[in-house]
Amino acid sequence: MTRLISFRNVSIQKRLPLLICLFLLSIVISFGWISYISVKNEALKTGKERLTALSTQLSSMLGQSAQLGITTSRTAAEKEAVKRTIVAGDPEDKIEALEILRKLRTDSTWVLAELLDKARHPILRSSRDSALYLFNLDSLMHVSLRRDFNGVGKIYLLNGSMFYFIMVPVTENKDTIGSLARWQKIAASKRAVQQITQLMGAESRFYIGNNDGTLWTDLSKPVTYPQINAGNVRDLQEYKNADGKQVFAMVKPIANTSWVVAVEFPEASVLATAGHFLRQIIIIGSILIVIGILLAWLMSRNISRPLNRLTAATSQIEAGNYAVKVSVDREDELGKLARAFNAMTEQVSRAQEGLELKVTETADMNEQLRGLSA
Repeated sequence: MTRLISFRNVSIQKRLPLLICLFLLSIVISFGWISYISVKNEALKTGKERLTALSTQLSSMLGQSAQLGITTSRTAAEKEAVKRTIVAGDPEDKIEALEILRKLRTDSTWVLAELLDKARHPILRSSRDSALYLFNLDSLMHVSLRRDFNGVGKIYLLNGSMFYFIMVPVTENKDTIGSLARWQKIAASKRAVQQITQLMGAESRFYIGNNDGTLWTDLSKPVTYPQINAGNVRDLQEYKNADGKQVFAMVKPIANTSWVVAVEFPEASVLATAGHFLRQIIIIGSILIVIGILLAWLMSRNISRPLNRLTAATSQIEAGNYAVKVSVDREDELGKLARAFNAMTEQVSRAQEGLELKVTETADMNEQLRGLSA
């Protein structure tokens, strides 16, 4: 392990760029990751705020529409002909009440309007395609409703179509004598749904479902969404949709109904800003690392080149060339070292010359002494 992290055998020319590369890499990774997490959290916060705003707006819009339907039904339930039909069932009152029920079916989606007695048994009906709907709708109502239920009921799936009902009490002297109910088929066109989603955002989707999660729809067809927690109307939810994409969703209750609305955004679109930022950090960091390595390489060469010259000069001195000089073209520590080296070699050279002179003089003196003794 010590050998792996040791730089003793690595030249200075390589060591400095390597150290600077590691330093820059650690800074870029640390700064980039911290910044990415911050941007990601901010993107999630913005996405949650947008999801909350859109789901709240849709919830409010649908709640107002439901309240309008309830108000229309209550207005009809307050008609005297309706009350007398439930109490007495006079033929003339029935004709007038039937006309009131017919007017409640304002278009072809309103398949049934009816008066019910206190036990929720039908007294008078105005319907479309009675052979297809009446018995099954009655069955749904009697199986699923509480006796005291009033308002907008759940969404039901029947023969591939979706229906919901609005039920209001019919009262006489503050006593409930019966109910007025009307059923509407949910049949929004795909184009209408696409227009709504385009207003919300091209990649967004919305779903309406029962508050117990039993049925979900995009208003054009039923959809299966066991991933959505219909009871969690506060927290941001995360799951994979039917296409296998990771999405974020926000659920809000719809006032005056038994429904909730869910708005979902793909995670990719919510975190697109964070992903773009991360890519920029990677590109900029890579450029900085390359520039840092290049500058470190040039710097290391500027340091190692004089040292190499000093090493070569030292080798020449070792070989006996005491007259070697190192060129000096800088004023930093390496320049001072080169000057000191030149001064040292000059002193060594002088000492060598002096020693050689003394040796010569000694040899001459010895020669003269031998001549005199002869």
